[in-house]
Formats: sequence, structure tokens, C-alpha cells
Amino acid sequence: MDGNVSGTVYHGGQELTKLNAKVYEMTTWTNPLHPDVFPGICKMESEIVRIVATLFHGDSQTCGSVNGP
Repeated sequence: MDGNVSGTVYHGGQELTKLNAKVYEMTTWTNPLHPDVFPGICKMESEIVRIVATLFHGDSQTCGSVNGP
């Protein structure tokens, strides 16, 4: 492969790995297609989109969504 590759492997240290595992454990069986049943997932998605939009200097018109694996 020529050139650079981004987004293949991320490692933020043991503390972040533990946090990721905890969050995954809390949400692994939820289905965000049913926001009336899992309102916390909708809030989480909104927060993720806002954080990423802020990181990339988005404004009030910036939007997005989180897709599952």
C-alpha cells in the first residue's frame, strides 16, 4: 500500500480502554433505532456529534449521526 493510512488502530492508554469497555458494556444490547425505549442512546449520539463538530470547528448548522458497526 502506498501513502498514509488513518483510522486503522487507536490506543489511548489503559484508562481509556477501561472506560470504552465500561461504556460498551452499558450499551451493547441497546438498539438506537428505538429512541422511545433507549432515550439515553439518543442523548449520547447528540453529545458525540456535538463533540466532533466542535473538534472540527462546526457551527450551529453542523449535524451528523452515529452509525453502528
